[in-house]
Amino acid sequence: MNINENHNSEQPEDIDAMYITEQGMTALWELCISPMEGKLSQDEMSLISLIGVSLKMVAEKAVAYEKIQSGELNEPKKDIFYRN
Repeated sequence: MNINENHNSEQPEDIDAMYITEQGMTALWELCISPMEGKLSQDEMSLISLIGVSLKMVAEKAVAYEKIQSGELNEPKKDIFYRN
């Protein structure tokens, strides 16, 4: 459902899933995590790091999916072991 009638569904080309994830992670760090850093235990900081790594992994997969959808990854590799 689109409430805004002037909504433009096209996104600028330089904004991908990795960029959006990095921006979100930066905002979370600056607004939430950094102010609490002295109050967090080592286990909590480790968990936050693990969540950050997980979000980056998801973003990398999303970028790969975006490339597949746009046809960027449809060219066959010259490496003979590409499909193995």
